[in-house]
Amino acid sequence: MAFRSITRTAPALLAGALLAATLYAAPAGVAPAGEDVRAMNGDVLRLQSEARRTKATDVGTRAAKSLAKRQMALQKLIDRDPAAAAAIALPGKVLAQLGQTFPAQKATLEQRGSWDGEVEYLIEDDAKLQSHRKIFRLLRGADSLELSFAGREPPRLRSGQRLRVGGVRAARSVAATEVEMLDGFLDAGSGSTQSLDASAAQCSTTGAQPILTVLVNLPDYKLPTAVTADFMRGVLLGNASSGVKSTPDWNLDDFWRQSSDGRTWVDPNSTVVGPIQLASNFNTNGSGGTYCDNYALRDAVIAAIDGQVDFRNYSRIQIVMPGNGACTWAGTANVGCRSLSSAGDGPFTASVAWQRAETMATRGSAVRLSSHEIGPTI
Repeated sequence: MAFRSITRTAPALLAGALLAATLYAAPAGVAPAGEDVRAMNGDVLRLQSEARRTKATDVGTRAAKSLAKRQMALQKLIDRDPAAAAAIALPGKVLAQLGQTFPAQKATLEQRGSWDGEVEYLIEDDAKLQSHRKIFRLLRGADSLELSFAGREPPRLRSGQRLRVGGVRAARSVAATEVEMLDGFLDAGSGSTQSLDASAAQCSTTGAQPILTVLVNLPDYKLPTAVTADFMRGVLLGNASSGVKSTPDWNLDDFWRQSSDGRTWVDPNSTVVGPIQLASNFNTNGSGGTYCDNYALRDAVIAAIDGQVDFRNYSRIQIVMPGNGACTWAGTANVGCRSLSSAGDGPFTASVAWQRAETMATRGSAVRLSSHEIGPTI
C-alpha cells in the first residue's frame, strides 16, 4: 500500500491558522530482512507453551536469555528496516500474554503504542565527507528514543518540532509507522507542514548568522596545535580577522555570501572561545563500553563557559574537539534549532554542530567542514 496522508483539524488556533496534523501510514508487507527475529518469535512462543504445560524450573531462565537476545535483534532490525520490524513484532494480545507468563522479563518485550515529544534531527558526516546518515531522536524529558521511520520522513522536519509517533518500541528504539505533527500547520501552497514555534524566527537561514565557536581539549585527547582560536576566526571571517593568513582567503562568510547571493553571512560579532579543558573524554557509556557521548560534551561545554558568554546572543554553536576514539565522524549537527538552557542565561534557542579538529588541518578543509555542519540550511 502506498503512503497515505490524512489531514486533521486541531481544535485550537495558533497565529491565526488552524493547526493540522498529518498522519503517515507505513506501507504494508514485510521485507526479507528480519528472519532471525521471526525465528526468535517461534522460540519464545514455544517456551511460553512449555511454561504453561510443565513446571520445569529452567524455563524462566531460558526465556530470559531468549527474550534478551530477541530484543537486541529487534532493535537492530528497527534501525535497518523499520517497516519489517513493525510487521514482524508480536501482536499486542500476544505480548500481554507473554508478560503474564514471564513477568520478570516484561521489560524485554516490545511495546505497541504511541509516544510524543520533541524531535532532534541530526546529520552525521563520515570522516572523509563522502557519506552521511540521518539520526532522529524523540526527546521526552530525561527519556530519549531513537526513531526510525517506516516510510518517508515528514516533509521539512526540523529539530525542535513536536511529534507524536505510533508504532513499535523495543527498549529505546522505535519503528514509527505513524507520525503526527503536533506544532505545525498545513501549507496549502506546498502541501507540506511547517513549524510555527519561536525557534524558526530565531534561527533564520538568511541574514547575519551569530556563531559561537568553542575549542575543547579533553583529558587524554588534545587539539592539533594548528587549530587555535585565531585559526578559527580566519575560518569564519577570513584574513582580515585572523593573524593566521591563507591564500586564497577562503572563509565561511565569503562562501555563504556567494552561495546565497548576499542573503546570508557570518555575523562579524561571532565569538571564538578557548581552548577550554573538560574533565571527561566523553567516549564511554555507563557500562564502560565505547560510546560517543556528544550530548554530555555539549552540556559540559555550556556549563564551562556559562560565565564568559551570553548564549542568547547566538543561534549557532560550533564545538571543535579532538577525536576521542569514539566519535569517529568528521562532524555532526542539528537540522534546525532546538531549545537549550544554561544556568546563567536560562533558555536559549540554537543549532549545535560538533566537529573533529583532525579533519580541519587547513583553512580550506576547515571551511569545507564548517559549511557542511553549520551551514544555514541546517
